[in-house]
Amino acid sequence: MTKCCCQVQQRYVFIIFAHFGFFLIYASRMNLSVVLVAMVNSTYAHVKPSNDPECRRIAGNNTIPHNNGRFNWDQSQQGVILSSFFYGYILTQIFGGWVSLRYGGRKVFGWSLMATSILTLLTPVASRISYFCLVTVRVLEGIVQGGLFSALNQLVSQWVPQSQVTSFFVVVYAGLQSGSVVALSTSGYLADSSYGWPSSFYLYGGLSFIMSVLWFIFVYDSPSQHPFISDEERTYIQKHVKKVSESNKNVKIPWRSMLTSMPVWAIIVGCFSDSWVFTMALGLPAYFEQVLDFKIENDGLLSALPYLGSCVVYLAIGFISDYIRKHHLSTTYTRKLIACFVYFPTAACLIAVNYTGCDNTSLSVALMVMSLCFLALNQGAVTVNQMDISPRYCSILVGMTNTSASLAGCLSPWVIGYFTNGNPTREQYRKVFFCAASVATAGGLFCIIFMSGKVQSWNDMNEEKEGESPSGNTACGKSINVSDECDGYDETEHLVRS
Repeated sequence: MTKCCCQVQQRYVFIIFAHFGFFLIYASRMNLSVVLVAMVNSTYAHVKPSNDPECRRIAGNNTIPHNNGRFNWDQSQQGVILSSFFYGYILTQIFGGWVSLRYGGRKVFGWSLMATSILTLLTPVASRISYFCLVTVRVLEGIVQGGLFSALNQLVSQWVPQSQVTSFFVVVYAGLQSGSVVALSTSGYLADSSYGWPSSFYLYGGLSFIMSVLWFIFVYDSPSQHPFISDEERTYIQKHVKKVSESNKNVKIPWRSMLTSMPVWAIIVGCFSDSWVFTMALGLPAYFEQVLDFKIENDGLLSALPYLGSCVVYLAIGFISDYIRKHHLSTTYTRKLIACFVYFPTAACLIAVNYTGCDNTSLSVALMVMSLCFLALNQGAVTVNQMDISPRYCSILVGMTNTSASLAGCLSPWVIGYFTNGNPTREQYRKVFFCAASVATAGGLFCIIFMSGKVQSWNDMNEEKEGESPSGNTACGKSINVSDECDGYDETEHLVRS
């Protein structure tokens, strides 16, 4: 068995498991946004038919799609259910980064996946017990997932050669989008089938539990700890990965320097804006059904379109970003250039969707798809910028920036519920879209002004105090890392020669 496993490149095994781990985590997280439509009794929810003259088809029928769901939750309560995940998620972001830094990412990611599977399986039972029980389960689900991205970044620092880092993130983060696509496109059909709405929770919860067991069998914190890896691959990875201590229990984190760094705040603000628009997309099923009058069995497919488009963009932008950095611009200007194509076109699409008219639903859907596709370009800008400015403390930075993203996740569904509660007309949703466009524009301006692709001075404070070279190798007078901006310096070539 060992010989067979050694023939497989274990860093690629890690990539595959990370991809499908995120696939199942996001499938478990996203399916509720579709299933919730089938769970709720729309009559009790006090949803009024639209009397907006633009929506003549709905006004002419003087009705809206009706679901005889089991639960009597109004629009405001539904907003709390969707956002309650982020109430817990925001609590453990920085703590998850700290735990991942000190004890490694394998346990954090694996136990998070297993706990998510158990809570997903318990969701139907919690729903039947009470509204507050469901909210509690969603909060707990957010708590256990708080360290996922920090754990991933910590594992990347041990497993992935620097020349492959961007490609790795492209493949892994594509799992977020593909998981959303599959969940949103299948949950509606499962909810409308004879198996009922609980079936989607049992499906994704069961698959997540199996994946968590396999994760602990095949994934390890570093090549030196892996029992199946070949000597050749272990040597290759150790030679091409920037040396970062596997044990960081005594490291002093430069909190003050981080919190006073404008490039850090650029990522924080950018992640907040990104998450605000992304979380707003969780309300798409209700918008399509209540305003555009689509049936629930078609609802999941329509809601999945933005994530399908985003998945394609994810797979392309990483390679485009690397090409621009290598042949044309520095890391800083590459990140800022891509940010221009993230936030401003997204805001334009959100504003345009307000004026398409109810008789042109195809264009409305197309604009929503385009807005999230533009947002997905952030994979080449803000999303990977933590690794640019601080490879050593990237897990901590991910925790900090995800905290801001979680705050947006808490507020965005609440704003949707506030504007549309009991009266989900185009006029009310127009306020939602204008609000999201404003947040995207402000976030884009802040990022373009303050983003940086250079390693910050506080990244190497601990190593300098110990009298060590920041990375063990230097070029152009500074440490080697994924964001080096030395003119004419080929990082990959240097690593191979060494």
